[in-house]
Amino acid sequence: MLGDPIQHQYDPKQTINPSAVESINNVITIHQKYWKSLKFQLALPMEDVIGPLPKSRGLPNTEPDIDHAKIVSDKLKRYTHVNNLAKEISNLSIRNECADGIHCGTDDENDEKTNKTKKNEGAGASASNASASAGPSGNKQEKTGTEPATLVDYLSENMQAIVNEEMFAVIPLTWCPHLDMLYAIPESVQFKQGVKCINCDHVEENWVCLHCYITACGRHVNGHMQEHFKAAQHPLSLSLSDLSVWCSLCDAYVDNHLLYDAKNNAHRCKFGEDMPWCYNNTIQMH
Repeated sequence: MLGDPIQHQYDPKQTINPSAVESINNVITIHQKYWKSLKFQLALPMEDVIGPLPKSRGLPNTEPDIDHAKIVSDKLKRYTHVNNLAKEISNLSIRNECADGIHCGTDDENDEKTNKTKKNEGAGASASNASASAGPSGNKQEKTGTEPATLVDYLSENMQAIVNEEMFAVIPLTWCPHLDMLYAIPESVQFKQGVKCINCDHVEENWVCLHCYITACGRHVNGHMQEHFKAAQHPLSLSLSDLSVWCSLCDAYVDNHLLYDAKNNAHRCKFGEDMPWCYNNTIQMH
């Protein structure tokens, strides 16, 4: 089978094991319906029955043809699926919100406030229609809202990005070797909001060093936390905005149960309550 010459007069030096012969027979019996050339206890032919091989005409072109129509059809199916999903979510959304946010679903809501809200909505709609008619014809009017109110609005605005698979989530590392550099946070240390940067007066996009607990602004402001990392080699810092942890040496976000005390400290200062435990109870050794 591998192209070796056939030995017509083969004299084995070892005795054939009967169990081996039985195993070969069993294999041949099973594979005979797939391999018609499998035979047993037959003499090999003396003459060359194969003959010369034909000349090679070159390998055929095995590269598959790209079906552009199928690709377009698949994208259209994905777009239709996402569009149907958005419609289903819109059917589940709550249309009428409570006037005061307290008597939701009850009959004792203030009708005067409800009517006032409807009048304001009608006036707003009239104003928006007037502004749309005053604008240039054919131009798409931008929304005045700063953030989408519902998930349906968000999906509608980002539908093309979803179809093109351009949207993705940032998944933090579950382990970082620099977590071993952390120590227990003293009780007197609190990661409060509104603390000024150690080098400037910025108070919004600030980070806390988890090694020496100083507060400094992020890289997108004045970059004082990055300067602190380069000077002190303290890689781990916690954002006071979204409570995420960044490792400057790994150049990635990190989320591990060893960071719960630091995140809970900032969560308690920001929201006045403990952060829920969201880690697996299984402790992994690295």
